[in-house]
Amino acid sequence: MNTSRYTLLTIGKTHTGKTTLANELAPQIPRCVVLETDPIALFLKSSFTSLHTLDLDHSGGFSSPSLKFLVFKTILTFALEENFNIIMSNSNMFENGRKDLLKIIKNYPGKIIGIYLNYSEEILSERIKKSDRDINVLRTSKDFGNLLINQRTRFQPPNYSDFDYYFEVKDPNELPNISTQIFKIFNS
Repeated sequence: MNTSRYTLLTIGKTHTGKTTLANELAPQIPRCVVLETDPIALFLKSSFTSLHTLDLDHSGGFSSPSLKFLVFKTILTFALEENFNIIMSNSNMFENGRKDLLKIIKNYPGKIIGIYLNYSEEILSERIKKSDRDINVLRTSKDFGNLLINQRTRFQPPNYSDFDYYFEVKDPNELPNISTQIFKIFNS
């Protein structure tokens, strides 16, 4: 029986399958919640239009984090307070943003798992072509192809030493095996 709490951070560019992975793992993990930023973006855009238009994409410096990120941190803290196992299925693409989240997470008992979905741009471009994902979650990019181009220079790869368990996936065919390993960690 698992007596420890785990937080899994997915790290990857657009269309790497972070949400798909989270939704596949979550039902098999006791007391698990999936946290992601897309629903927050849609909520802010539809409910707080004036604030949303001021909430431009940040550079990753996090001297002035986005409203979306601040709301996400509040939800994360609540889930940690309630002792949930957590899967964060957002990009976590900026080092300073990851460090900010890890600082919060490390204030609570538990282990941290990192999974870096490091797929080639060719794979991601093909996935984007087939996707029906809502572009309303985007703040500054016109579409996901444009977002991928923007992420070329902005994405900051993770440091494996920030995690208790760390996986890097370069080929989507490796993911089932890694998912099994992650599932075993959550249920150990």
